[in-house]
Amino acid sequence: MAVFKIPNPQWDGHTPEEEYLPISQIGVQQFPDAPEDGKMYNRKSGKWVECLAHPIPTLESVPGENTLTYIIEGVTYTFCIGDEARYYDTEKKEYVFYKLYDLKKDKADWKIAGSGGGLANETLILSLTSNQGSDAKLEGVKIHIKYLDNTTTLTWSGVPLTASIPVNVSYTIECEAIEGYKTPDVQEFTAIAGNTRTINSEYQTTLTTITVTSNQSQPDSALNGLKLTLSYDKVSKEINWTNTPQSVNIPTGIEYTITGENIEGYKTPNPLSQIAEGTSGTATLSYNTTVLSIEVTSNQSDELSSLTVTVNFDSEDHQLQFNGKETKSINVPTGSEFTITFPEISNYTKPSVISDTAAGASMSKSGEYKSTKLTVTRASNQSEGLGNTTATIGYNSSSTPVPFADGDTSKTLMIPFGVSYNITFSEVTGYKTPDAISGTANSASKNETGTYQSEFLTVNVSGASGYTITVSGQGSQTTSPKVYKIPFGTSYNISASNIKGYNTPATQSFTANQVSRSVTMTYTKIANGVYICDSDGKLTAVGSWNTSNNSKAVGVAVVSDKCSFIIDKTNSNGSIQWGGYGTDVPGLSNITNNTEAMLDYDGNSNTDKIISALGSSENIAAGWCRSKSINIGGENRKGYLPAFGEWQTAYNNKSQVDSALSKIGGTAMLTGYHWASTEYSSGVAWELTWDSGNIFSGGKSYTCYCRPWYVYKI
Repeated sequence: MAVFKIPNPQWDGHTPEEEYLPISQIGVQQFPDAPEDGKMYNRKSGKWVECLAHPIPTLESVPGENTLTYIIEGVTYTFCIGDEARYYDTEKKEYVFYKLYDLKKDKADWKIAGSGGGLANETLILSLTSNQGSDAKLEGVKIHIKYLDNTTTLTWSGVPLTASIPVNVSYTIECEAIEGYKTPDVQEFTAIAGNTRTINSEYQTTLTTITVTSNQSQPDSALNGLKLTLSYDKVSKEINWTNTPQSVNIPTGIEYTITGENIEGYKTPNPLSQIAEGTSGTATLSYNTTVLSIEVTSNQSDELSSLTVTVNFDSEDHQLQFNGKETKSINVPTGSEFTITFPEISNYTKPSVISDTAAGASMSKSGEYKSTKLTVTRASNQSEGLGNTTATIGYNSSSTPVPFADGDTSKTLMIPFGVSYNITFSEVTGYKTPDAISGTANSASKNETGTYQSEFLTVNVSGASGYTITVSGQGSQTTSPKVYKIPFGTSYNISASNIKGYNTPATQSFTANQVSRSVTMTYTKIANGVYICDSDGKLTAVGSWNTSNNSKAVGVAVVSDKCSFIIDKTNSNGSIQWGGYGTDVPGLSNITNNTEAMLDYDGNSNTDKIISALGSSENIAAGWCRSKSINIGGENRKGYLPAFGEWQTAYNNKSQVDSALSKIGGTAMLTGYHWASTEYSSGVAWELTWDSGNIFSGGKSYTCYCRPWYVYKI
């Protein structure tokens, strides 16, 4: 509905009735106060009232004097003078349009649109043509005319078609698709009253002749039955070639592609892509092939076994079966790169891969197989036999084992001529394996030798028993003597285990480089005394200790006939209870005589019993000592509360212990009373003062000094 403002000055402000005049009768310019916002208005009771614009409503019946409102999307609106509505006439099967001409006293004056009568529909005349002239393929084509909720379908039979379209209705014309033709564009119009519209829709096609050729004599029977694929847009059509040109319709102006299937041995032409132009066109695909002849020969007089030669082209393998020496042929696409690969034959060097490009009508290629005889000998620097061994000959990414029995010295085999080979030998325990031998099979025969070498080591032990002697990487012994077979070039160490009370023989190192060797490991007894113990478990006399090694020192070792132990380097507690007052520790003897107490040397076992009875709390002497540890030779040793006899032994060597602690930068022994793990009674335990050596039995709830000791088992 067009934008308008409709005043009626005759009635404006003079009557309560609502009067309206169409814009065609009275101009807007007479009312300068009319709104200029582009909306639609009527003059109502002296005021401008907006008329809302909506699509022409469809009524369920013919409008009458009481038809004053309409509903759109659930909202009720009032008709204004000049509004239109439509009603679908089921008998005429078309819409009839009505217009509101006047409103008086809430009565509507509706008439068929126009000056009091109906408007004639638009007449549509349709024709179909083709750029091919008279074209029978248009017969039966469907034409769809669509407007509102209606679709009218017409069928073309060679004569113009007609249709009637309601006034003011927008409609489209759609033509059915024909394979191989460009479909006319969809056309859209608005029906004009009494108008006659003539429409001609043209289909366009290019009649294309397709031909297939080859570089062989024509016609080429190998091409007969070839499948071609014609594609454009969403169309894909298969064409069967029968050695005669074929014509197909292709929509004019569209790009199409013709693809030929692969024919074994022929060069497949690239897909042909071009645009269909004019009323006719041509398209040609060309296939080409080359006949390749292959000959197999040998440098030996004996016949070759059957073999399969592989010819690769266009990324595909093609196999030819040969029964020894002969010639075979195969078709290769002209212009294609090809390779000829010959299979391996045992004991022969296969011909090199042949690479070339297929050219012309034919080509010839040949490949020759060759072989070499190889003799392998094994030897030894010892007189004893080597037992069963194996030599492995590797070549061309393959390997061949050659077994040797105990008495064998040489073996012979055929290997491919001209290849690089590598000979490796299996291991023999105690022998250096011969170095790998590399060579080239470049003569009719060749000889190669590998020599096994060993050092026979004899180890003797003296001075002690209960030892373990270890030859690194070779084994160990607990008796003397023992013979080891050590491969030449092997570096090895001879080391001795620690025996309590003995100096450990120094480790000896050698490299196996002689036929035989004899070595003696001698133990010497460790004298009683005070030593500095390092993290490797080595004991060093205090006077011989190098202070630059203090970081390795773990404590002070005391060695005596009755007991041996290690005193912690630094750990010392200055105020701690023995613990468990009133508890008689199970398994722990109650010793009330100091002479008997001095005979208790089992502090480690005492500590286990105390912790079992009282727990491992660090608030008691035994638990605190057990919480400490040192590492010797990779072994973690936990501390214990020393027995009274161990304390007395340490005090007997007081000056040396103090000197040793000072030399390694340790913490000096505290001068007051120290707890022993020796029990006096359920409420009392033994103590010793380090400054004077006084002996005391004190209550377990008292606090005394405490220092962890460690088991000596070097």
